[in-house]
Amino acid sequence: MEERSLMENGNEGLTKNWRNCSRKIYGGKKLNGEWERRTNKELEELFDEPNIVAVAKGQRIRWLGHMWRMPATRIPKRVWDHKLAGNRRRGRPKRRWREEVQRDLNLIGLRAWKRRAADKTFIKKYEL
Repeated sequence: MEERSLMENGNEGLTKNWRNCSRKIYGGKKLNGEWERRTNKELEELFDEPNIVAVAKGQRIRWLGHMWRMPATRIPKRVWDHKLAGNRRRGRPKRRWREEVQRDLNLIGLRAWKRRAADKTFIKKYEL
């Protein structure tokens, strides 16, 4: 469900939800006797971990490498290779997992991923 909402609503919704939860956990800060809201930068420094969007993108890339090394008889591999027949619905096309992963790969500059996916350590070092 999380992956679906990440793709459909964009990364902004997931990041906003993470910030709201972090503000409740860490609370405000007191300056000169008055409480102030923590900035996004302060929250990131307090948490000291990669943001949730980068983690999700890294997991997508890892799964792609794992799925690519699967035998052709496995269901995820067959779904990846299958082309659907028929007509699309009217309107803007839905954002698909395949397109999102391709965009993530382009973002990190990894073009020839199919050839390099056999090396597990190669894909792991490209986590965002």
